[in-house]
Amino acid sequence: MSLHRAGVLLASAGVVLGSTLVAVTPAAAVTVTWVSGVGDDANPCSRTAPCKTFAGAISKTEEGGTIIALDSGGFGSVTITKSITIDGAAVEAGVLNSNTWGVTVNAGADDKVILRNLDIYAAYTAKADASACSVNGVHGVRVLNAGTVQLDSVNITGQATTGVLVAPTASNPTVAVADSVIRNGCGPAVQATPAVGFTAAVNVLRSTLSTNDVGVAADENGTVKVMASSLFGNGTATRTTGNGSIDISDPATHVLANSPILKPNSPNVTAGATRTWVSGTGNDANPCSRTAPCQTFAGAYVKTATGGQINVLDNGSFGPVTIGKAITIDATGASATINSGGATSILIDAPATQDVILRGLTITGTPGGTPTCPFAPQSGVTILGGRTVHIEESAISGFSATGISVAPTAASTRVVVDSTTVSNVCGTGINVAPLSGQATPVLIQESELIDNGTGVAATAGGQVFLVDTFFARNTVPTSAAGGSITVESPPGGGCTVILHLPSSAPLAETPAPQTPAPTLPS
Repeated sequence: MSLHRAGVLLASAGVVLGSTLVAVTPAAAVTVTWVSGVGDDANPCSRTAPCKTFAGAISKTEEGGTIIALDSGGFGSVTITKSITIDGAAVEAGVLNSNTWGVTVNAGADDKVILRNLDIYAAYTAKADASACSVNGVHGVRVLNAGTVQLDSVNITGQATTGVLVAPTASNPTVAVADSVIRNGCGPAVQATPAVGFTAAVNVLRSTLSTNDVGVAADENGTVKVMASSLFGNGTATRTTGNGSIDISDPATHVLANSPILKPNSPNVTAGATRTWVSGTGNDANPCSRTAPCQTFAGAYVKTATGGQINVLDNGSFGPVTIGKAITIDATGASATINSGGATSILIDAPATQDVILRGLTITGTPGGTPTCPFAPQSGVTILGGRTVHIEESAISGFSATGISVAPTAASTRVVVDSTTVSNVCGTGINVAPLSGQATPVLIQESELIDNGTGVAATAGGQVFLVDTFFARNTVPTSAAGGSITVESPPGGGCTVILHLPSSAPLAETPAPQTPAPTLPS
């Protein structure tokens, strides 16, 4: 296929000089190309002269090659027609797909495509009808044709139609979605819907599909298998038509708190950029662009549109922030600290139809409390309102009352705490206490609660689900005072709890468990 495409390029580049047709040969494609947030698509896409967009780099990358993000940036939507790998590496490799597709794969029936470490997201469009969907991405990843497509560590947010759509028209692709997060969509997170005469097979592994209208959908001749993953807080967990098949039988798959949910909506969108940037050497008088970043989250917040993103360009301390609209604060690829002496470092009080995402933050309180609790600030993150709040890959430490306070004052808020450590809180690490007792489901997965007074607490209306979460040296691991706390685990799994014992308490010797010898087949 690559030779055919090259022939088309050569023919289209031909020019007539007199009666002679001369082929103008494009620069040779290379195995590895690079993109940068400050690159230029006129460059050769080399390590020292990177391109600006994935679309600009793909034509300069040979079939089977790799495009790598050199530093953080927004690299645009792209259509893939050949075997290729696109790798965001350890940076913030963003794909903004407002009113379009993020990544479209329309390759050959034997082609292999890998998408790794990408952040695909959309913005908001104002909708006066409160029941309408404001997020404006069409599909995050759309697979039309390929042999295999692999998504590794891909975040997909705010898609109006589908997060990952597998809809082949001339092939029978197999798609793997691994270690990924698909959230806050108005349709299915994953959907297999092949054309007549073709099949689509999707495997979802170690991923989280949360707060979408539908978790997984499969139509005629489409199959989806979900393994070691979480389907949390979606309007509906699964949906099939015809002979479409969905397998969620894996004991390590958790299907939790899926019930009707409002669509993400905003009747108006605040003015500002869809993506803004902060830097340790920025200035809040700047426009918060990639080349002229702001210094604080609060400074960038007012210049970011509803549903937009604040990204962190380099290491720094970016100060506390109050959030009253849909927004993402993402520090992927950098160390972003919020060191606060105020009552709370991040206060979230967004409308009941808007989503907030915090990722990769280090939130620490300051000393200055009492002899019994040396920390002055009360809370790391306080959630008073919002359709959903996701806190991911963060560390929260050093507060007197709570690390994360989930206390919605009116409507229910669905909360995900994923791969996050909450430690050294004198009160409660994560406290779920809805003001009016309304149902408030919270998923805590692959997280750690260490050296807190109480690890996790829930009052009336609080519904906490613990998945693969580690508790160590909390005075009280969990407290369900009118709420519910459920450990979700497959046979032989569960959460690890290391108890806190006062130094004066004698340590009882516990005999080691005896494991019976395995029975060998005869």
